[in-house]
Amino acid sequence: MAFAVLSAACSGPSMTPQDAPKSCPIGDLTSTPEIELFQIGTDGTYVVIKPMDTIPLLQPPQGGWVFYIAAHARNVDGCQLQLKTSLQDVCTNQVVTLESRAIVLEDDGTGWGVPINQSNDGLVAACPQIGLSRDLTGEPYLLRVVVTDSGGRHAEASVQVVPVCSDPYCLCQCGQNYHLGDNCASPADAGVSGCP
Repeated sequence: MAFAVLSAACSGPSMTPQDAPKSCPIGDLTSTPEIELFQIGTDGTYVVIKPMDTIPLLQPPQGGWVFYIAAHARNVDGCQLQLKTSLQDVCTNQVVTLESRAIVLEDDGTGWGVPINQSNDGLVAACPQIGLSRDLTGEPYLLRVVVTDSGGRHAEASVQVVPVCSDPYCLCQCGQNYHLGDNCASPADAGVSGCP
């Protein structure tokens, strides 16, 4: 009787090779995963992010102010990656923003996986934010990026960056004292610079 139940449980459609999840090894999957962080330059090229680099804040169609980063990785499965980005206040250790998305990387011929298009870049929704202890623009914040593949391999990198505004509305909405609905046409109160 137990045999009949077991047979029934094991019968059914068998998985064919085309049903199996796709795998895209980049580098050596038995080696330690690695990651490098880039920002997208004004000409669309990737520029390595170095400590205390300024990162321009941009306004996407949905509003607010964001910046985009790209993770290049190796020794991971590039087809099934989860990219998690966060921005953390270096003064209070408060996580200001956190975002996670599925991405696909492809080998660029050097053994590193790179985004296949802009939808595979990381989006950091910087502001407006509620409860900031200081201005977000012109101040150092810790950018942390983690990539994890379907096999559990993960790599992470952190670097201090300085988000910057070039627009008066950005300066207003990324200030410590901004509240949703505030009129940015009038001067905003000065926020806090440096750690309070």
